[in-house]
Amino acid sequence: IDSLPHLLIAGSTGGGKSNFFRQVVLSLLKNSKHIQFYLLDLKRGIEVVEFSDLPNVRIAKDEKEAVSYLEKIVQEMKARFKYLEENRKKKIVPE
Repeated sequence: IDSLPHLLIAGSTGGGKSNFFRQVVLSLLKNSKHIQFYLLDLKRGIEVVEFSDLPNVRIAKDEKEAVSYLEKIVQEMKARFKYLEENRKKKIVPE
């Protein structure tokens, strides 16, 4: 994932895109301690229930939680960009 950080999933309706996406995300989450996912599911979390027991997943189930998580993510992004700028780096590599 380090060398290919972007992914496009395309296909026809009923072609298995959602199942593929779920399997990729679950695999990443179960195999890396460096990944933190914030999932926004305004259907009260029912669409992402299989992720709810994973320690590196936070699920926003309503608009208030979603806004709160997005604000935290923006703060983290700013902190990381500050770190990169101060250390003259282009990316952060987890140890």
